[in-house]
Amino acid sequence: NSLFVAIQLFSYPGDYVRENPTLERLAEIMTKFEQDALGVTYPAPRGPRRAVVKMGEPIDVRSYLGPGGRRSRDAAETLTETLELQIQGLMDTLGPGRPLPESALVSAPSGMPVPQPAS
Repeated sequence: NSLFVAIQLFSYPGDYVRENPTLERLAEIMTKFEQDALGVTYPAPRGPRRAVVKMGEPIDVRSYLGPGGRRSRDAAETLTETLELQIQGLMDTLGPGRPLPESALVSAPSGMPVPQPAS
């Protein structure tokens, strides 16, 4: 179990919250930590949540097929790249998230922001 936690801690990007300090990113890290370090299967939500459903332009998958409707060698890779670009574009239109108040961060010795302890 300790080895699992140690390995999981390496999956935390060090500047993930610092580069874009939003409530969503901090809540995501807290949820991941609860799951990894504390073994909580279903962590409780960290405040109000919202959902946005946005549909992009349809993709004609047939245009990625070869002659006679056969799969071409590059079809899956090209289609995956197209999907990735379109999904990222849709996510970018949502905005960065709700800003984390400066008062909620303090500097750790490494300079990485961390949640301020509750008073």
